[in-house]
Amino acid sequence: MADDGTNSEGKIPTRPRFAKCDPAWLQMDLSGRELRVLLALSLHADWRPKGQGRCYPKRDTLALTTRLQISHVSEAIGTLSEEHRLITVVRLGRKNVYYIRPVGDDKPMPPSNAEPFFRFLGERNYFFAAHEGSIQYLPGSKNLADEPLLLMIFSDYARGLTTQRLLEAMKANETVYHKKKVVPA
Repeated sequence: MADDGTNSEGKIPTRPRFAKCDPAWLQMDLSGRELRVLLALSLHADWRPKGQGRCYPKRDTLALTTRLQISHVSEAIGTLSEEHRLITVVRLGRKNVYYIRPVGDDKPMPPSNAEPFFRFLGERNYFFAAHEGSIQYLPGSKNLADEPLLLMIFSDYARGLTTQRLLEAMKANETVYHKKKVVPA
């Protein structure tokens, strides 16, 4: 089997696989392409309690699974992330990690991309700073351990971004901290 999930003939294996489908998805104003991509992501997702709907298929694999062009897969991912807020895309260079909104949850997913995500965390009172080569909570911050999904996304960024990109994202978080003038508890 190739890295993209296909066999030697370039076809998706036919072993049975099951995707979770939130009934709410069927009631939403999703295009056929968006729904196909969402279901394909769900096929790849880790739905165990600590998996948080995380997956990382290549766009090529999603295109093969859905029988869509790669450009259409990319458009659908953008719409699912930005407009419908059903997924969060963690972009780490050439690799994407996807998180799908948990079944039964109606809260929008956090924004994709590092800076908006770190700003989002700041707006929810999670504050960080780089100190002597490590990331530390700032005074008055909530603890991410209380939000496993946010903690996993944060960890992916902390492990996968270059130092420069991580520092830029953390500046967006610190800006919110200073605007809020957080007072330690």
